Amino acid sequence: KVAIISCGIDNEYKHPHKEAIDRLRENKIKLFTTQNHEVDVIINKNFLRVGNYGKVNIDGELLYNFIFALLLGVLLKKYELQGNL
Repeated sequence: KVAIISCGIDNEYKHPHKEAIDRLRENKIKLFTTQNHEVDVIINKNFLRVGNYGKVNIDGELLYNFIFALLLGVLLKKYELQGNL
């Protein structure tokens, strides 16, 4: 048995509630949540696979800053290779 709970971190409803998690654990139901990362569900003719694979949610501003720094580094390297025009 598997349970998947869709919830965001620090969501306003405070899901999942501790009582719900405890009830699932008491019944030996494997629990996956989307609180910190995605849940992947793969359905095939012969199997069902559910898992959290540790994918990290990256803050948009952090990602833009990283891309900017990377592009700046590439441009500076290109400028350096052209003989400091």
